[in-house]
Amino acid sequence: TIKQLCSDKRNTVLVVSGKERHSLAKTLGHIPKLGLAAEHGMFISWPTNRTGERRHWENLVPITDRTWRSIAMSIMEVYASRTHGSYIEETEMKVLWQYRDADLEFGYLQARELEDHLANCLRSYPVDILHGGVEEGGYVEVRPKGVNKGVLAMKVIQRFQSIAQENRAEF
Repeated sequence: TIKQLCSDKRNTVLVVSGKERHSLAKTLGHIPKLGLAAEHGMFISWPTNRTGERRHWENLVPITDRTWRSIAMSIMEVYASRTHGSYIEETEMKVLWQYRDADLEFGYLQARELEDHLANCLRSYPVDILHGGVEEGGYVEVRPKGVNKGVLAMKVIQRFQSIAQENRAEF
C-alpha cells in the first residue's frame, strides 16, 4: 500500500515512527519516494526520486549535551530493579522505562514517582520527560527538548515545495 501511495505523483508520503532509524530503514527504506522520520521526528530522511540511493538522515534538533542520559539511566535502573516486569529501553536519542509487563497499578504508581524524580534531577538539562499511562503502553520517556511530531509537521510543511512530487498541495 505504501509503495502504491508513493508511486502516485500526486502524493508525498512520510512515515513518522518512534522506532530507530536503522529499524525504519531496514523495514521501509527500500521504497522509492518515501520519506521517513525516526524517533518521533528526531531524524528525518526526506523523500528522494532516485531508487537505490543510500538514505541521508538529518537531525530535527541539534544534539547538544548528552550527560543527562547517564543520570536518567541510573535513576531508571533503581525503578526497574524494584518493579518486577519493568525494563529500560535505550535508543540513539531517548531513554525509556517500560512498565507494561509489570503489575499495572504498581507500575503506574512507580511511574509517577519516577517522573517526579527525573524532573527534579534533570531540570537543568534540555530534555522533555513524558509519561504514557497504561492506555499508551505504560512508559516514562526522557528525550531531547523540542522533539515531537508537531515540530516535525511544521518542518515538513515549510519544506513541502522542495520535497513534493507535484508542487501544489490539495489538502
